[in-house]
Order: sequence, then C-alpha cells, then structure tokens
Amino acid sequence: MIATRRRATWLLVIAVLLGSLGAYGFYRHVNEYEASLGEMVQVWVVTTEVSPYTPVTKEMLRATSAPKRYLPASAILDEAAITSQVAAVPLHPGDLITTAVLRSPDLGGQRSITLQDQGRSNIFIDATIQTGDRVDVLVAYRENEQDVARYLLTGVQVLRVGEKGEQSISLLVSQDAARELVWMENFGRQIRVVRQG
Repeated sequence: MIATRRRATWLLVIAVLLGSLGAYGFYRHVNEYEASLGEMVQVWVVTTEVSPYTPVTKEMLRATSAPKRYLPASAILDEAAITSQVAAVPLHPGDLITTAVLRSPDLGGQRSITLQDQGRSNIFIDATIQTGDRVDVLVAYRENEQDVARYLLTGVQVLRVGEKGEQSISLLVSQDAARELVWMENFGRQIRVVRQG
C-alpha cells in the first residue's frame, strides 16, 4: 500500500515537472514568435458596413495591434485623422483603415463623377485600376466628319472602382471636365480610362 502510494506520488511529481516543461517550452516559443514579428503598432479596423461618402465615426472603429513591418505604408495610425474623413469606397467589418479608402469631405471645388457602362459598351476601364490611383481618360468621337481620338483628362484621381464585373469608376474632376465627360458619355464613340504607370 505504501509502495503504491509512493509510486503514485512520484508519477504525480513527474507529471507536474513534464507539464511545467511543456508550458515553459510553449511560452518560450510564443515569445520567440512575437519577437520575430517586430514592433507592434495600434491600427484601426471597421466594425460595421460603411457606404461610400459616409462620414467615419469613432463608433464604426475598433483598435487592434498589428506588426508594423507587415502594414502598408498607407495605414492610418491616428484615430483623429480617420474621424475627420468620409469613406471613399464601401467598407466591410474587419477592413483596415488606410488613406486609400478615405477622402476629405471637401472636394475643393471639384466634382465626383461616375462613368458607368449601362449597356452601351462605349466605356472601357482598365482592369488594374484601384481606388486612389491616378488615371488618364481618352475619348474618341466624330468632329467635322473626321474621327478624333485624344486625351480628355490626365492624372485624375480615382475615388471608387466598381465591384468585380461592374464597369464603373468614380473620378474627381473639375466642373468643366465633368461637363465634357457627360457629353462624351452620351455623344462620343468611346471613353477609355487607363491607369498611369
């Protein structure tokens, strides 16, 4: 009976030692992994669906930590810089807040205009364009019984790109450029939006 109790005690001691060694090994592995990630910084993610042109408020945001080395350069770390902006694109829960997904509510006298192919097949948008890119707009039309193709706009900022399969793009342009684009969309032969290299 005493031998059995002694054996059980030794087995318990050995089990506790092995468990402690396992916990220490796990703790050490986690610390090494965290050290390999480098400096951690606070970033902001969206907690709810946010439509384009909606002001971003504190209630829509949640702070989380992320390794600085893996963050895009456009990530916004200061909450105050976020809550003074509006969404430029649709945002979904968990989306990281970057300068590419926000814009100032003041367009500075410019206009937001959306080009959308509504079955006329005269608008062509480069598939590589993303929100925040700069693009050129080329147009083709007839003038004095001559075919004309020219750059209408260069270096225009993209506010929003349509979802996959949707041929639409929103651009930030001057008032005069907006009027010309509407004319070309309705009476021109073709509008082509290309990404600047």
